[in-house]
Amino acid sequence: RLKRIVPTEKTVELHGHIIANIHYMEDILKEGIPREDMETCMRVLEQMSANLAGNEKDRGKETTKHE
Repeated sequence: RLKRIVPTEKTVELHGHIIANIHYMEDILKEGIPREDMETCMRVLEQMSANLAGNEKDRGKETTKHE
């Protein structure tokens, strides 16, 4: 059986407001931070995420390495 989820008129209206609010908050968060610093931050966060993903795959294969 197939069920479709259809947005209501109200949710369609809210979608635009929500997206605008997200962009506004992002602008506030990034204010005063040079583009190069943001790029560095994103690379570091992506690597950290990859490290965690790799750790999850390897979990249980070896003893925990804490120092």
